[in-house]
Amino acid sequence: MNKKVPSITESVEELNALLKKSKDSTEKDKLRMLYQLKSGKAKYRSDVNANLKINRTTIGRWLSKYEEGRLQQLLERRYPPGCQPFMS
Repeated sequence: MNKKVPSITESVEELNALLKKSKDSTEKDKLRMLYQLKSGKAKYRSDVNANLKINRTTIGRWLSKYEEGRLQQLLERRYPPGCQPFMS
C-alpha cells in the first residue's frame, strides 16, 4: 500500500540551515529526506530511497513520526530507560 507523503511545513531555506548546523549523521539523513521532498528533488518515498540509499521502511517510519509531531518529534533522540548517553 502506498501511503501519501505528508506536507512539509518548513521552508527549503530553513531545512538547509538546519542541515548545515547538524552534526549527527542520522539527523542529517532525516533533514536531507525532508529537504529532497520539499525542494521537489523527490516526489515519492521510492525517490528518496534511490537518492539517499535509505531503506524505504525507515523512510516510512520517519515520515510517520514527522506527521505525528512535525520536526520536533522527528529529530528527538530517545534513550532506553535507565540508559545514559555516553557523551553529552
